[in-house]
Amino acid sequence: VTMTNMAQTANILQSLLLTRGSDTVLTPTYHAYEMMKNHQGATLLASRASATTLADDKGRAYESLSLSASRAADGKSLTLSVVNLSLEEDCPAVVKLSGLETVSGGTGVSPVRATARLLTADSITAINDFTDGDRVQPREVPVAAAVPTFTHTFPAKSLTVIEISL
Repeated sequence: VTMTNMAQTANILQSLLLTRGSDTVLTPTYHAYEMMKNHQGATLLASRASATTLADDKGRAYESLSLSASRAADGKSLTLSVVNLSLEEDCPAVVKLSGLETVSGGTGVSPVRATARLLTADSITAINDFTDGDRVQPREVPVAAAVPTFTHTFPAKSLTVIEISL
């Protein structure tokens, strides 16, 4: 994601929140923005993942994973956000983070302290509303990250954000 913009933030389709009187509901869009916040002010890093190829309804091919990686301004952490665009298939992937070889001493792979949060739901039409405001929300998931390369399975129709301490 290079840049996003919200024209209106409340009570519309894809808004960040819904309000009714004194009640407020955080939407899945809010959670996606909140999960990606550590990319702000950070330095973009080259990154790639081996992934399956999907095709749209016109037969055009595209990668099932879309990812962004950035190093925090203080250089102490890395944020990796990955969207699995497949609506049906989990995607096991090898993630390669370029420019981090110095963390592992220049050769080999070094495990690092990392946390991962996942945003997904049983259905792509799932929403948070005033009946169930917590239906779609991020949850922590296990991750065994290492630099410069590690493997992870990204669930179908999901956003995963991995925070790596350097």
